[in-house]
Amino acid sequence: MSTFKIPVACIGETGYVFDACAPVTEIQPPDTLGLPIFDVTVHGCFTAVADTFLFRGTVSGAFTNACFRCLAPARAAFNVTVAWVFRQGEALAYEELEHAAGLEETGHSVKDRKGESCRPFQGPEIDLAPCIWEELVFAQPSRFLCEEDCKGMCPGCGINLNTGACTCTDTSIVEPEGNTGLASLARLFPELAPEKKKE
Repeated sequence: MSTFKIPVACIGETGYVFDACAPVTEIQPPDTLGLPIFDVTVHGCFTAVADTFLFRGTVSGAFTNACFRCLAPARAAFNVTVAWVFRQGEALAYEELEHAAGLEETGHSVKDRKGESCRPFQGPEIDLAPCIWEELVFAQPSRFLCEEDCKGMCPGCGINLNTGACTCTDTSIVEPEGNTGLASLARLFPELAPEKKKE
């Protein structure tokens, strides 16, 4: 059984406490790009309410990637509070969900009103994987920083300014006219420069 599949029979009158940690590859949908995170932790409690099951808890973990400024390893931890409602049955179309929620005249959509509609499931288990993956996609930072005050890299010699002083001087770098950003990048990778044609 998958780590994030919970048997409905376990959710009694007193509820069911759920606490698990597993690799993200276990919940990644097929044919989707991976996320820069190794594992995810889910903690919370299921409660049976009439013909629905409510899960309240947290989804936590840490994304890892190269720092946006200095390219050193960077880590971005997150802890998201969630509330998911599940009901056994067939999935409804967005239009049907909006009608049930009375959203047609408001201009809102169930796609951007999380928590206002039930998540359908079939069979004897509730699968949290799709819900968890959705939270991870939204929690991923747009860019990574090793530190908020990261000094970045020297555009001249490429040294990580967080780990050492730059030996360049203000007058040692003569920027050519045009796109100076690309010129600085080219100096960091001289082996990629095109060979000049011999006369």
